[in-house]
Amino acid sequence: MENRPGAGGNTGSRSVAQAAPDGHTILIGSTSSHAINPSLYGARMPYDVQRDFAAIVMVANSPHILMTNPSVPA
Repeated sequence: MENRPGAGGNTGSRSVAQAAPDGHTILIGSTSSHAINPSLYGARMPYDVQRDFAAIVMVANSPHILMTNPSVPA
């Protein structure tokens, strides 16, 4: 196991995306590294989530909540 923190998950994800596709390197991705960051960074992303990764299994489920001040007219 090698921990590569940084850039909201982009550092470790880039390393795995560039690894040889021999089945010896896996990644536990997150919402930030595979959903939020591509939206934020666009063409500057160091990998393509759809092209560079293949899902194996879901290992966890984490609910997210979007909240705002009650005075915001959303």
